[in-house]
Amino acid sequence: MNTVKKIIWLVVLLTRVTGVVFAGDESQDISVTLSSKIYSKYLNEGGGNILHDKPVIQTDLFASLPKGFYLGIWHSAGLDGTGLSSDNGDEIDYIVGWSGKVGKVNLDIGAYYFDLVDIFKSPHGDIIEPYFEISKGFDISDKHCLTPYVWFGFPYSAKGDEFGHGFYVRPGVKHAWQITPKLTLNQKANLFFDDGACGFDSGLFGEYRCSFSWQISKSTTIDLISVKGITPFTSLSDNRKTEIVYGAGITYRF
Repeated sequence: MNTVKKIIWLVVLLTRVTGVVFAGDESQDISVTLSSKIYSKYLNEGGGNILHDKPVIQTDLFASLPKGFYLGIWHSAGLDGTGLSSDNGDEIDYIVGWSGKVGKVNLDIGAYYFDLVDIFKSPHGDIIEPYFEISKGFDISDKHCLTPYVWFGFPYSAKGDEFGHGFYVRPGVKHAWQITPKLTLNQKANLFFDDGACGFDSGLFGEYRCSFSWQISKSTTIDLISVKGITPFTSLSDNRKTEIVYGAGITYRF
């Protein structure tokens, strides 16, 4: 089955599954979020490696659609770059998926298409990654919510060759803390098991993400600081090691 057929098959499957679960849901709410952040380096959240060791600007346009569907486009560009596709800091990703409640848990299922350097020369070097996440949130108080989750990703080469084939598993917990009506801390910590996808070693890692955000208006939020960190728990022969990157930016909701 070629790449296009696989993506079409996934979208059809999502439509059928969610159509059965939400046959009686007439909600037609649509929302769009545009966010942009500058990071000290480009830490690849897929494989846990540094793709560009200088500052990058990363912009995300995300649309929530009726019945739990969503889609988005994400762009990364090195601030030291000379063109649209000048180095590994440059990338465009596409996402389509669905999220909603199934029984007593939350389910998020979808697929990424990673358009890697050279951009717009698909499928050269590109990666497709179907994924799903199972989670359940618990309100500890009116200010704290804990959400245990487990996420699975299955990357493979868009060209159909062996490079990229494998799987990722991330069990962890998310924490949202409403410090004040305007100030929020979101963080998550998880283990990350990579079975050796995308040409890397098989290994176990620890990951941590956090961001402080300040809502300055109903539609606009300032990301005061974002931190991403990863550290390997196993010996590796590839270039992945302990990394910490910092960022800040702005989010606008239409």
